[in-house]
Amino acid sequence: MKLLDGNYSDKGKVRETNQDYFGSEITSWGYLFIVADGMGGHRGGKTASRMTVNIICESFKLKPVLNPSLFLRSAILDTNQKIIFKAAEDQNFKGMGATIVAVLIKDSIAHFAHVGDSRIYLFRQGTWRQITKDHSLVQQMVDKGIITNDIAEVHPNKNLILQAVGSGNIQPDISSEKLENGDVLLLCSDGLSGKVGGEEMLRIVEKHSPTNACKELVNLANERGGNDNITVTVIRVDQ
Repeated sequence: MKLLDGNYSDKGKVRETNQDYFGSEITSWGYLFIVADGMGGHRGGKTASRMTVNIICESFKLKPVLNPSLFLRSAILDTNQKIIFKAAEDQNFKGMGATIVAVLIKDSIAHFAHVGDSRIYLFRQGTWRQITKDHSLVQQMVDKGIITNDIAEVHPNKNLILQAVGSGNIQPDISSEKLENGDVLLLCSDGLSGKVGGEEMLRIVEKHSPTNACKELVNLANERGGNDNITVTVIRVDQ
């Protein structure tokens, strides 16, 4: 299969540093794409997001992956422990952690994994769907029927997450889906999803190449305030 991909990351209009990070690896046994959003202060957040991406990417390169879903779960749990250990060794890193969204594509099947409130979207034949469900307080309220999805998107506690890599016991959500020709996957931190809706994302990814779509989306989020770091990766199934 042939994939076209692009990515872009920006610190936004308010934050002094960019604590987001992204990465990818291509091997003979699959394609891996990751976006992580760090937390825990300038130094801690930046370290946590980079550790999250780099540890998993390095693990992916070591040996062929026979079971993508099992690999993603194990790699995320391993990274969780390594971040916890590093934070325990140095008080400067106390409380650091990161959200993660990852896609591992093997044999035309996309395997998804996430922890936190970064998101993955699938765009197919003029429609869009959010693949991930936020590990957040407001999403929990939606699940219990306390508030609606529309209210959740503008709720003042929208950014209170219930899980993060490095925060203790975590349960990564894992799923998979067979890809079709023309499908587009989008991975992003909440700096994008908090400012740009699914319909708007759809219009932009249909109109532009993956690289240009990423830049257009980041620019749009910045135009609307850019109050957080913004990172996006777009992957198109070309054939």
